[in-house]
Amino acid sequence: MEQDIKKLKDETLLPEDVLKENGRSKPAWWQIWGSGLVLSGCSPSFYYHAARRRLTAVLFFVLFGLILAGLQTGQVVYAMRPFRDDVNAAFDEGKVPAVTIANGEAVVHGPEPFVAVDDGRNLVVFDTTGQYTGEELGDYESGLVLTKTKLVSIDDNGNIQTTPLNLPFLRQRTIEINAEVAQRILSGLQVTVFLGLAFWRVILGLIYVTMLALVVWFVADQVKPGIGFGPVWTTGLYAAVPAAYAHYLLDRVDIDFFSMFTLLLLAGWVVSLVAAAADRQAGDFLRGQRPLRAWRALIGLPMLVVLALDVIYQWEKGAAIVWLTAVITFLILFALELLAAQSGAVESRKIAPQE
Repeated sequence: MEQDIKKLKDETLLPEDVLKENGRSKPAWWQIWGSGLVLSGCSPSFYYHAARRRLTAVLFFVLFGLILAGLQTGQVVYAMRPFRDDVNAAFDEGKVPAVTIANGEAVVHGPEPFVAVDDGRNLVVFDTTGQYTGEELGDYESGLVLTKTKLVSIDDNGNIQTTPLNLPFLRQRTIEINAEVAQRILSGLQVTVFLGLAFWRVILGLIYVTMLALVVWFVADQVKPGIGFGPVWTTGLYAAVPAAYAHYLLDRVDIDFFSMFTLLLLAGWVVSLVAAAADRQAGDFLRGQRPLRAWRALIGLPMLVVLALDVIYQWEKGAAIVWLTAVITFLILFALELLAAQSGAVESRKIAPQE
């Protein structure tokens, strides 16, 4: 009778509660975070320990999303380096003149008129000599002309608009258009890119995983009645990490199609949910009850560095490098997990006769 009660109790307790009863302390949040970037892709025991810690999972997902946004922004920054150098060179060599607007008048520091664009449809001119007046814009679809005392432009409806430079809000400040200002604008653009990617990865990512979690929860509840939404949701937040890795690796070899990330996520979600919520079975690879062993994540550190550098620099031979690194890393980690599962099976067989 007592054994039946103990069995029923173990089946209804949360994993961390079972671990406490077995004399083990549950992993700290920083161990979950530190190991999640690697072990979420290969360790059933990771999901067993992490699935029901909701706040830790959400914050981890936010951190992972910010890391991805930062890496993608780094890719944009690196790709823009030649353009930034060209901008500096254009100002230094006088190909693009610096412009100062102060006290209601514009001063062009260079040869005039400076025609930046004139392709028959668009016109951009800086001219304080009077050769261009702005009336020329009537023959173009878009453009602007900066004269000594006004800025003439074409609005979205094709109408010519004139803005005097002696307006109060313009007279009260000095406006500089030079290499330094251009670099600040580009830096601001890069910050905007990061904020947009962060919103996409974090906010929209959370909404997307939550919507998918409702579907997965409905299906999981049919298989294992009474399973809570929390474990399903947090498991999906962690499963998004290996799905992102797999999506990137496949994309590097030109394999990509609509909803591929979703399919990868759902596949990993199913496996990780079995590892997190199924009844424990000693020695089983997916359902075994094993310590986290967060130190194993250090094995994946070189892989993370290689992936991060490849995202930013897009090496010519990067696909082969990241694939080789990822395959070797996960083979080693899978082997360690399998050995731990087999060790648990041996220990359980030793204990069984004594009982």
